[in-house]
Parts: sequence; C-alpha cells; structure tokens
Amino acid sequence: MTQDLDAALSALTNGIYLLTTGSLERPGGMVVSWVTQVGGDPPLVAVAVRTNRFLHDLVPEYGVFGLNVLSADFLERMTEFKQALPGRQFDHLPLFTAATGAPLLENALACLDCRLAETIRPGDHSLFVGRVEAARVPRYGPPLTTQDYGRAYLGRK
Repeated sequence: MTQDLDAALSALTNGIYLLTTGSLERPGGMVVSWVTQVGGDPPLVAVAVRTNRFLHDLVPEYGVFGLNVLSADFLERMTEFKQALPGRQFDHLPLFTAATGAPLLENALACLDCRLAETIRPGDHSLFVGRVEAARVPRYGPPLTTQDYGRAYLGRK
C-alpha cells in the first residue's frame, strides 16, 4: 500500500508557502505546504508543522505567524529555508510587519498575518490555527505549487 499511498498523496496539489514567526530583528522561517483556510467568521487558517522542526516551538512562543504565498521565483531560495536550523535565510529578503508583529515578506504574492488561536496535535505534526489579523497582496501572479516544485512533502522527514 505504501507505493500507492505515496502516489495518491503526491497527487494532492498543495501550495508552497513560507511560514514566518518571530520579529523583524529575529525572524524565523520555513517552507510549508500543508496549509488551508478553516474558518470564515472569524477568518482562520491552519498550517501543519512536524514536531521536530525548529520553527515548531517558536510559533507558540511568539503566538503569531505569517503565511507568505510564494511565486516560482522563490524556487532558487527554497534550499535555504529547508535547513534544520535558522541561519542567514532572510539576507536580501525585505521584511515588514502588519498587525501582529510577525515578519512578512515584502515580495510575496500575498501575506496573511495571524495570531495563534489554537494548537492541535493529531499525530507527528501540530496544526497551528491562526486568526487572520491582516492581509496584504504586494503583487499578483501564479502561486508556487507542488506541481511547480516537482515534489510533494509526505510528512516523513
């Protein structure tokens, strides 16, 4: 079943986003693809983060996060944000803040500024549910997806 399961899960198309938290002085970020809207009134979004990722403990610590919708031109920077520990990932990436103080990408297609509303632990990932406090659309274009990337995260690493 594993081969069929992998193929079936890989067929689910997901966007590729940059999850950010911290502050402008100490930003943290990682690439994520398990993101969805989970409420309209109030506007809520959820993002799944594996419990062994460095950003996992930072989201509850700061209580805020940003979801940045990426474009294909971000592909060349993906490796920097897939490292185990934060480094100089934000060099040459201008950031701004909105309502919560979470760092957001100036050159993202869209940004959702969220305050952590709930954390759910269904398994080896936590679902961070955030109330959208502000949104911005700095530019328009097609969002980066797992089809563009040519790979799908299946939750095993």
